[in-house]
Amino acid sequence: MNRFIIWQEYLPVLLGKTEGQKRGLKPLQSGRFQGYDVSVDASLTNEFSTAAFRVGHSMVQGELPRLNEKFDAIGQISLHTTFLKASQFYKEGIVDELVRGMARQAGKIVGPSVTAELSQQLFPDQKNPQFGQDLVSINIQRGRDHGIPGYMQWRRDCKLSTADNFAALKKQKALPDEVVDKFQSVYA
Repeated sequence: MNRFIIWQEYLPVLLGKTEGQKRGLKPLQSGRFQGYDVSVDASLTNEFSTAAFRVGHSMVQGELPRLNEKFDAIGQISLHTTFLKASQFYKEGIVDELVRGMARQAGKIVGPSVTAELSQQLFPDQKNPQFGQDLVSINIQRGRDHGIPGYMQWRRDCKLSTADNFAALKKQKALPDEVVDKFQSVYA
């Protein structure tokens, strides 16, 4: 069942279904495993392990809902209050409540935003608990440390059009206009 959901529901939304230029999900569905092929490079690229693998960060919900045995809401836990605090899960029944809540919680699609629980309150400071680390900043710095090329270079590498200003970027429709507006408000 999990395999079906991943291949039929999750990956088509995440990767797209495009067949052209070996992009999207179709090339991955070319057939069954035929045995180990020593000529295939199975290593991860620096770009995947440093940047693309982090796509799940935009899918994290900020709240963990709790539901009782009748699936009635009985509260929620803010994600930042759980970091490095496993002892709170020892309370009898709490794991069941959280699993029920997550099973009922609508999924968050991959998007341009990350919950404030990860972008402002990751591992909150003990002296100032309203402040924490910023996972988005950490991811951006990780990309810089690893020399990951910028978005336009990736578009060039994929034989896609590029833009040298925000108006041209909006015209491409590769990113939602509101995302381009946010970039324009931050970068000159």
